[in-house]
Amino acid sequence: MKTKREPIMDAARRGVSWLISQQNAEGQFGNEDDVNAYYKDAYPLRIAGEPAAAAKCMNYSVKRFMTEEGDFMNSRTQRSAGSYTRYYCQIYPNFWFLRGACALNRFDLAQRILGFLKTCQDETTGGAYYEVDRKSGLLDSNSTACICLGGLMCGDLNAAAKAGDAMLAWAHMQKDPNRYYLRWQPKGALQTRFDEDKSLYYVVDAEKTGQYYWQVGLPLVALAKLYTVTKDANYLKGAVKIYDFLMSCQPDVVASSPVGKLGWGSAILFNITGDSRYKETNRKITEYIMSKQNPDGYWLAPTYKTVNDQPLRITTDLTGEFSAWLLDFLTELG
Repeated sequence: MKTKREPIMDAARRGVSWLISQQNAEGQFGNEDDVNAYYKDAYPLRIAGEPAAAAKCMNYSVKRFMTEEGDFMNSRTQRSAGSYTRYYCQIYPNFWFLRGACALNRFDLAQRILGFLKTCQDETTGGAYYEVDRKSGLLDSNSTACICLGGLMCGDLNAAAKAGDAMLAWAHMQKDPNRYYLRWQPKGALQTRFDEDKSLYYVVDAEKTGQYYWQVGLPLVALAKLYTVTKDANYLKGAVKIYDFLMSCQPDVVASSPVGKLGWGSAILFNITGDSRYKETNRKITEYIMSKQNPDGYWLAPTYKTVNDQPLRITTDLTGEFSAWLLDFLTELG
């Protein structure tokens, strides 16, 4: 049975309405004082047709979290309270803020955000460092995709193409058909040795469930979008290669929390090629996301049973993200 447009839009609007219900006059969600509570929300609020709420969310975020350099953080000693941007892809929140700034036509703000993103781009390879201070010397997949998409959004094709070429080089380094490594050194060596308890931040293992699939999902999106601008077939081939790898993973690749970026990438690939397998992947992911939405509009992480148990910063994060994915799916599929 085909998923109709109206229920998808209704689900996105219910998510956005719930976000608005948590927002005070200044744009703050409850008493949340963590960048992770805000970075995904201005974008879906705006494209769902709630410009005032989106502007309040963005204005609060800029006032509270944005630095003079164009970065976003809780403080100089803590980027966020969550684990993700401590261990991996520290500029990921910046990418979402950039999406929101572009949706709000805040092009001045978008340029400031992109300017900081580009400070994390390796001058030689075009890849992006996972730490903003480059301390580890490691490049990562998601950060590189963030710069590629940021460049496309702001018309900086040079930065976007350099990042795209880095992602292609990274894809060609992968030799194990069951493992996609996520970090590499500027000279080209994949990071294949790491602490096992941090493995989810270093590799997507096709033989295991519960992988962080988004870490190759966003590069899929970036390469596919770069192809639409450049018409360079190598970028499309790179996107398809990532899609094929993800579809070789366990069944939860289309039925777990980290599925949104694969759903977005699948919709883009269908838009480009018309191949029904991409539309079918997107359909499964759309239905999964909608099945997990609470009737009141929010989403819970698998580890929480009620909205009162789950920290508000996680609820606004998930609700903003899943609402955005549903809206992005509709945008690509028309």
